Amino acid sequence: MRARIALFAIAVLACACGESSTAPSDARASASDAPSAHASDTTDDASVNASATPSWVGLVREERWEAAAAAIDALPDAERKKPEVRFARATVAFERDDAKQTVASLDGLEGDLPALAAEIGKLRARAQAIAGPFADAAEWLEKHAATNDDHIAAANAFMKARLPSRANAECARVLNADHKSRAQEAEARAIRLHTGEPADVVADARWLLVHGDVANAKDAESILAKEDPKHPLTPRELLARAEALADEAQIEEALHAIDHAASAPGAPSAIALRRARADAFMRARVRYLDAAAIFRQIANDPKNKDPAADLVWSARALSRSDHDDEAIERYDAVVARFAKSPDAAAAAFFAARLELLHGRWEKAAARFDEYATKFAGGADHDEAMHLRAIAHLAKGDDVKRARILLEQRAGSERDPIARARMSNLAALAALKDGDRTHAIARFSDVARSFPLSWPALVARARLAQLGAPIPTMPAAPESSAAPLAVKLPDAVTTLVRIGLDGAAEDALRARETEVTTASPSRTVEALCDAYGKVGRGKRRMQIALQISAADLQDAPSASTRWAWRCAYPSPFNAKVRAVEIRETLPEDLLYAVMRQESSFDESAISPARAVGLLQLLPETAQTVARDMGTRVSDGDLRSPARSIELGGHYLHDLLVKSHGSLPLAIASYNAGEQSVLRWAERMKGMEIDAFVEAIPFVETRGYVVKVMENLAHYMFSSHSAIPKVELALP
Repeated sequence: MRARIALFAIAVLACACGESSTAPSDARASASDAPSAHASDTTDDASVNASATPSWVGLVREERWEAAAAAIDALPDAERKKPEVRFARATVAFERDDAKQTVASLDGLEGDLPALAAEIGKLRARAQAIAGPFADAAEWLEKHAATNDDHIAAANAFMKARLPSRANAECARVLNADHKSRAQEAEARAIRLHTGEPADVVADARWLLVHGDVANAKDAESILAKEDPKHPLTPRELLARAEALADEAQIEEALHAIDHAASAPGAPSAIALRRARADAFMRARVRYLDAAAIFRQIANDPKNKDPAADLVWSARALSRSDHDDEAIERYDAVVARFAKSPDAAAAAFFAARLELLHGRWEKAAARFDEYATKFAGGADHDEAMHLRAIAHLAKGDDVKRARILLEQRAGSERDPIARARMSNLAALAALKDGDRTHAIARFSDVARSFPLSWPALVARARLAQLGAPIPTMPAAPESSAAPLAVKLPDAVTTLVRIGLDGAAEDALRARETEVTTASPSRTVEALCDAYGKVGRGKRRMQIALQISAADLQDAPSASTRWAWRCAYPSPFNAKVRAVEIRETLPEDLLYAVMRQESSFDESAISPARAVGLLQLLPETAQTVARDMGTRVSDGDLRSPARSIELGGHYLHDLLVKSHGSLPLAIASYNAGEQSVLRWAERMKGMEIDAFVEAIPFVETRGYVVKVMENLAHYMFSSHSAIPKVELALP
């Protein structure tokens, strides 16, 4: 595996010669005179020297709360009573759900630790909202609320203090906010079930039920039955509830909602109800064969007014259960029976795509050619023309035609990176057509124009394969601007020193003006540097959006290295490095994936229920944890350390199963290993760049492109090396 994920050094920036492949150790050595892009994240003046850091600080930093509590409690009395240690202990107690100890540990602390007065007040209020006095907590939270979550916390505290009108006011602020998550809206409505006016209570109960809120379903059902018994959920609302529940993989609850709709007044037709059941299976990603059978049955029902769509979905369900040949037959039936329907165009596209995914190039090319003739206005036309060009290239017996199709695709792409990807394949077709000079020129242009992009990595591999010179990375011009000396606010420095890096990031967010005022002409650079000292990446990534693209276009110089560090941060450095070593991962792969998955937001939750820095699904995390001989809870996935451990082990497993191919492992992380490895097995003989373009999910294609680009930026900025792409598909 290590051979396939090797690195190769690129020439020293001042050198005009080409680039040669070297061993991993040489790649590291080539960067010895270049400052590490990770330096600011690990050695700035706010960071703690590892050898001088008390052991409890490391436990706090890794959020190992039980061990941190024991370590702090074991300190000598004089050490334990220090204000900073007391605040750390209070935070640890809160994370261990010991709100009473949190309040006790914070008693009178503002006077001893004035820099953290705001943080002390917030932590005390959050603890009092659990342990009381509730009114005090609610008053503080209401006064200082800055986010929807703060308003929800205040509402909960007012509810416990038996001040329902004030709880409702806080909920209303959430519900009227322009930007709120579905989870925040659900929580606000759930609070109002017990404190709101009758009209609001009924509306909230109905909303929670329709949107598939499982946690409050019983309360909502009870309230709706009591307050508005004459207006239960309508069949339409019940079917919407079924969709929402199925999306959350609550299939039994979804089927129950459909059954309820069937027995309700004004029930939908039998066809609509059966279609809803099949749709629930598809949404929940279960029982695909059952879904296929139901869709086919209703497609053949004489009363069905839209049989073509149901027959297409029947075929799609078959395909998802890996019954592809049967699915193709069903798609062909749609084209034959409903030739003028938009569903016929969709069926023709899906059938051609399945032929491609099975490596049946001749059939795939013929089907896509037919699609181009018959369905020029089809909804999938652009994607069909993309895959048509790939099929003709893979077919290999008419490279001139493949070359024309690929040139057309390159010319039609508006995005420059997508255009470069197609240019590479057009150059490959030219090479197969005997036009070596043109191919080298095209590969060289891609490598030169987009030096750290996925198509550039492929172009370099092609040039190396041909023994042609490889363009060097252009050096950025130097600037006469003096380096910034950014000083963190005292509160932020204190929080970093005691391992509370997440709190430090929040504290810095509230005090950004203290940093920007000191450097008014270079505010973005100053903030980037300040957040680098904190060791977290979420806010740094947000600020990086303000960086000029020109600062990231060429190789980092002394004057632009800050921009690279900001746009490609390396938080949680010690943990990431330890996991990469343990799991034998290429250095910076975790950062490359993390940047794309969550933008370093450890609390991120995707619409598909993926959680944390590395966006693991709870069921995936459970499987990985069992493989590691440990256990994991859903809450653990929000822990940076746990997410990194689990994500790192999962990436290692994917790399092993992908025989060390980074693009395959990265695609598997996004689309699922079974699908990607099945496609790779069936498309033997196709090279990796064509394979990536043949991936049937546009999202996954783009994911591979972005993660590989991230990896190239990280590696180049820290080691003057870039990933080596193995062209052969393992």
